[in-house]
Amino acid sequence: MTAQSAEQLGFQGTGVSIFPITQATAATFTDLFIGVTFLCFICAGSKRVVCPVNGEFVGEAGDLLIFPSGSIVTLENRPVSAANYRATGIYFDHELIDAVFAGPPQASGSPGVQIVRQAASADYDVVEVTRQALHDDTLPLSVKRHRLLEPLV
Repeated sequence: MTAQSAEQLGFQGTGVSIFPITQATAATFTDLFIGVTFLCFICAGSKRVVCPVNGEFVGEAGDLLIFPSGSIVTLENRPVSAANYRATGIYFDHELIDAVFAGPPQASGSPGVQIVRQAASADYDVVEVTRQALHDDTLPLSVKRHRLLEPLV
């Protein structure tokens, strides 16, 4: 599996990291702790998720998986024949999440990992909106951070 860090991509100070994930063979990651909110857009292959809150499910190419901060999950990335597993990951720091979802904690606890199927998210390309905001060097940091809130809203 490969991933580029936010430092390598030059997005320091934005509170957002975006990076490609590729994997040539199936692999399982057990009891993986996800410290900040993580969006995973599956491009090719599938991802099996075992979540204590939501049980087990499989995300397919085109699906968005939303991992809340503090999630502990088991993940299996599954390539398809003749192609690597590919996904794009976006991490949002706590400050950005709090700016959108501030308020009293939910009485029901964590919603667990959520999946948005391809048909429901096809009209809005979160990865491209995020990438454009991160790469626009003409924007002051405060405006850039504000634009990065759009996908969360």
